Amino acid sequence: MINSLPILTFHSLDDSGSPISVAPDRFGRLMTALKAHGFHTVSLPDAVHWIRDRAALPERAIVITFDDGYESTYTIAYPTLRDLGFSAAVFLVTDHCGRMNNWPMPVARIPDLPMLTWDQVGEMGDSVFAFHAHTRTHPDLRGASTQRITDEALGSREAIEARTGRTADFFAYPFGHFDSRARLVVSRYFSGACGVTLDYATPASDVYALERIEMYYFSGRYTSAMFTSAVRDRYLSIRRFLRQLKTSP
Repeated sequence: MINSLPILTFHSLDDSGSPISVAPDRFGRLMTALKAHGFHTVSLPDAVHWIRDRAALPERAIVITFDDGYESTYTIAYPTLRDLGFSAAVFLVTDHCGRMNNWPMPVARIPDLPMLTWDQVGEMGDSVFAFHAHTRTHPDLRGASTQRITDEALGSREAIEARTGRTADFFAYPFGHFDSRARLVVSRYFSGACGVTLDYATPASDVYALERIEMYYFSGRYTSAMFTSAVRDRYLSIRRFLRQLKTSP
């Protein structure tokens, strides 16, 4: 039985070089390399089943996730993953489907980008992609009232299920931020939730704060090959240390 599970996080696939962007050509090379090295995609329900029930997962299992629901998920990720036989989960900011990513950003270097339309979501809703909730408008949920959190989280789920006819019972916290109230609300309405703690999921993981690996860290000219190499864990340890330094008081 495997003892760790990489849950990969992507946002936009574009050439802007922003903190949420991975260049399309590097994304393609990375996915091809994962396939060549024998990685197998599993779903978020599979991941939670592995944690809660100690269910078996294949060796070199990974989960691929996309936050926000950028249009590049349709134009670039969809054909790439489909051709490789990979699956992924997309967390949608539902009030912005068919619009732009014009919610307040914590950093200034995020470009204006188009989001998935509901028609595109419908076309992608086959064996490749599952769609889950990322709130209606992408607010920071810390300090929000129970009613606001419920409206954002459950409203997003209900919109996806109404549009797709499929269950959307996983959640990703906007900006990766949550407090005890947000976690409690999410635990009432969802089977699991993803955060942004930079680490592997393990059998000891909190299914309402699943660790993930931000793939922007593997999008550079020299770092893109590290994910399938023996230095991946050492590199992640360095990135984790640097992130902790950045967020320390």
